[in-house]
Amino acid sequence: MPVDAADAVLGRSGTYSVLPPAGWGEATDAVGAVPGIDLVLMSSEKAAGFNTNLVIHVAPGDAASLATELATGREELADLGRTVSDAPGVTVGGVRATGFTTSFSQQGVEVVARSYGVHHDSHVYLLTLSSATTASTQAAADFAEILESWTWT
Repeated sequence: MPVDAADAVLGRSGTYSVLPPAGWGEATDAVGAVPGIDLVLMSSEKAAGFNTNLVIHVAPGDAASLATELATGREELADLGRTVSDAPGVTVGGVRATGFTTSFSQQGVEVVARSYGVHHDSHVYLLTLSSATTASTQAAADFAEILESWTWT
């Protein structure tokens, strides 16, 4: 359900907040009790039958555990036969994040997922933006808007 763009959404960890773009809403409860999921934002518009979404995981950790998480994620996705490539760096709340991009087919929809990791105040934040390939340009713009609004609390 979309929220007013003036309303910041606080992650379950209480360590940051973001402003969803127009037409996006908080959907954390829709994924159930998945360990580590801190926040889920989702676009109300579908492209190729797929809602662009951002899933944020938060766990205690340091820079070394972040590097391990990213390397493990790349390896696991490559083992599934997904195409994996470096993603351009982004800034999350003033902290440089690194990541990778994967592409795959899900229920007949070509999907691109951009996964990023950042370490801040003894926590590791993993952000994954998924969209239909046909919506990747708009998804990247929306993601940039979310990241620009990121505030550590």
